[in-house]
Amino acid sequence: MNPAEKADKVEEFLKELLYFFKSLDHLPEMNNIDEIMGVGSHLVLGADIVDEAIRNIDELMSANQ
Repeated sequence: MNPAEKADKVEEFLKELLYFFKSLDHLPEMNNIDEIMGVGSHLVLGADIVDEAIRNIDELMSANQ
């Protein structure tokens, strides 16, 4: 993968992270168990997204050295 392709992939991962973090502004107030479970699921999914993005960015940056 050439540097331009790596940069594009990093940008893609950063866009996914931005989308997730922006979604946190629109979470419900968690007034009942269903809303709490929904928010919890969203945060678990978000943790997976963050973890995967960081791992992939790290791999791309390490391969660039």
